[in-house]
This record gives sequence, structure tokens and C-alpha cells, in this order.
Amino acid sequence: MAYGAETSVMNLAQQLQRRIAPQKKLAAKGVHRPGDPLRWQADTKKLRSLLSGWSPRELSIGLDQCIEQWQKSASRS
Repeated sequence: MAYGAETSVMNLAQQLQRRIAPQKKLAAKGVHRPGDPLRWQADTKKLRSLLSGWSPRELSIGLDQCIEQWQKSASRS
């Protein structure tokens, strides 16, 4: 998933939590460890050059599609 907008790791975790396990509590220690990213942002220029017609989608759309594929894959197992 890449859409070129910066996303905090906490925001990503919260979005996943809401979609996968809303009943679970999301906990974070709030301590930054050296080397851990605070935010993620994909550079989509290479994808655009490699994949004709590709355009980024909002993170929420990509997460929904990714989760749908995980669920399909898990149901086949």
C-alpha cells in the first residue's frame, strides 16, 4: 500500500485496530526506540513509472482491500 501521504505509526495501528479487532485495546508504551519510525511515507514515483495507469488510493481503501485479501486467504486454509 502506498499513497504518498505521511502516516504516523499510531494512526496506522488505530486504523487496523478499528477494522480487525475493535473490541481490543490498543496500547503503546510511548517510548521511542532508536531506529523505530515515527511516521511512514511511501515515495510513489517509482510505482507510477513501473505500473502504467497506477494511481495511489487513500490508506483506508488500501487497508480495507488488504484485510479482505487476508480474510479470503485465511478462509481457504
